[in-house]
Order: sequence, then structure tokens, then C-alpha cells
Amino acid sequence: MSHSNLSKLKRFQKLKKLIFSDNNIHSFIQISKLEVLTTLNSLTIENNEVSNTVLVRTFIVYRFPNVTEINSSIVTDSDRLKARQQFQHFDKILSTPNIFSPVSPFQGNPIETDSAREARHSGRKQGG
Repeated sequence: MSHSNLSKLKRFQKLKKLIFSDNNIHSFIQISKLEVLTTLNSLTIENNEVSNTVLVRTFIVYRFPNVTEINSSIVTDSDRLKARQQFQHFDKILSTPNIFSPVSPFQGNPIETDSAREARHSGRKQGG
């Protein structure tokens, strides 16, 4: 979901129910971008790749505290407890810098070891 699409979604400040069917939703990150819809209380995601994952319901319960119905099934207190237990460290993981993110050519390689960096620098000095 692009930034412009998210901006469009923000206009629906009173949206209560949302149904996604055959929309090529394949990741939890795509679902989490819907968090801008704070009034949402019913969410249905069907016939999407992410629908086949075991944790999709628990993830939605965790990330959308106002949602009371997922795929026509009521969210229970037990669902909320299970979601907290399974995803309690999720926010911390999301806020950790990603070592697999693209790196600017002006920054070092985040996974390069000190010895590899030294070898690269000494090779440059010898060649130049």
C-alpha cells in the first residue's frame, strides 16, 4: 500500500467496517498500514495470501485494539490475551534498525565485519 493510498484512507475517519477480498494482501505489514483507520471495528480479509497464515487473526487483534469482529467472528478477551502474549515483543522488533535495509553508499555496510572492513581499506591503499 503506497503512501498516497494511505493518505486516501485517512479521509475515511468514520469507517467502521472494511472487507478485503481478492486484493493481493500478502503481508502483515500491509495490514498494519490500515492502523490509520482508528474507528474500524470490523475487518474481513478473505481470498488473500495473508488469509492463509495461522497468525493473521491474532495479529489483527493485537494491532487493532478497537476491532471487535474479524472475518465475522467476535473478538474475545481470550483472543486479546493470546495476541498480547504472541506479539508482546513485536513493536520492539519493528523499531530495531533493519540490517537488511538498503545502505547509502556513504554509510558502511551494516553487516561488514571489522576484519573485512580493514581488508577492504588496506586493499585500496595498496592498489592506489
